[in-house]
Amino acid sequence: MSLNLNPSRTQNHLIVVDDFYRDPKAVRDYALSQDYKDGRPFYPGVRSGKAPHSAEIEGAITDLLRCPLDWDHPYNGVFQIMCELDNSHSYVHHDSTDWAGVVYLSEREAPGTVFYRHKLSGFTSFPTTTEAFRRAVELKMSQVELQHRITEDGKDLSKWEPVFQTDFKFNRLVLYPARHFHKNASSWGYHKETGRLSQVFFLRYAR
Repeated sequence: MSLNLNPSRTQNHLIVVDDFYRDPKAVRDYALSQDYKDGRPFYPGVRSGKAPHSAEIEGAITDLLRCPLDWDHPYNGVFQIMCELDNSHSYVHHDSTDWAGVVYLSEREAPGTVFYRHKLSGFTSFPTTTEAFRRAVELKMSQVELQHRITEDGKDLSKWEPVFQTDFKFNRLVLYPARHFHKNASSWGYHKETGRLSQVFFLRYAR
């Protein structure tokens, strides 16, 4: 499934693929066997060390995005666990790569990932320099001030309007342009085995 989040941009599609892994329970078991480190304040919850991903997985995602990709990001393919209390550390943000992805690996259904529009600026993704400059002139502020405002507003949900939400479903892959504003829609549990488990990807175009 491919969904258009922002018709004003050329790279704006969100891609959802169910039954991504052929043996998702084995992937989940492997993920739960890893050691995790606390990521606060940079991201909520805990993440594993760099996880191996096969040429088959690289090929599948490359085929979905229809372009060659750089797989060298240090967090590419790592597993992340968020428990209920980690929601207080979650915030609306964008990522610095070209594409980002998440595979949901908890065996339950719940709200998955929410995508937002920034109320003040109207942007659904972090603006380019030109976009920020034009909108800042309209708002009678500097480009730097607007970009700083967007980043700081990520901590205050009242500054944002939800535009789309994916459902958390076991073994579902969600790929989206990384500059889109987003955050997890839910988390649960109190330890590794019961928390919200996912695998994350951060992808750049091959140069």
